[in-house]
Amino acid sequence: MFDKLFHHTKKHIDKIQTSIQAASSTETIKNNTKPKETTKHKESVPHEHRSIVNISTASVIKASFIILTIFYLTQIIGEIGDIFILLFISWIIASAVDPFADYFEEKGINRGITGTIILTMIFGSLGLMIAYVFPVFITQLIDFTQDIIGKFSHINSVEDIPFYDIARPYLEKYLGGNE
Repeated sequence: MFDKLFHHTKKHIDKIQTSIQAASSTETIKNNTKPKETTKHKESVPHEHRSIVNISTASVIKASFIILTIFYLTQIIGEIGDIFILLFISWIIASAVDPFADYFEEKGINRGITGTIILTMIFGSLGLMIAYVFPVFITQLIDFTQDIIGKFSHINSVEDIPFYDIARPYLEKYLGGNE
């Protein structure tokens, strides 16, 4: 594949060189000047391993446009991400309510009424659960903090900390203090 690409590129370069030489010889004839002698520079890199890449201005503009578009789309999605989250949660709730609404619709009850009753039951039970669990959680959190304060209230100095004698070299090494 590279040989084919190289061969094609080599042909293209040869065409360009011959057209440049033809143009310069035509120019020298018009100006009655001697043609310039062209010297080939010694190549430091073998010609077989060299490749030419042409990047047009249009390609650079297109790439810049794509990068800026992706950047601004991520900014917009970040700003409206909360809306997408709410839509996703709404879709999950609607998917959960839909089978019940279908069942009760077959029994002759309106879908709107069924949906309202089911959502009231779901959010009501969720509210009751929070109302009964939250105070217990807060009470246990207060008891835990008081217990922690009681356990560490007897510490008057750094030496009273449990396992301080083992941790002291590490503390001095990483914190750099001599305590």
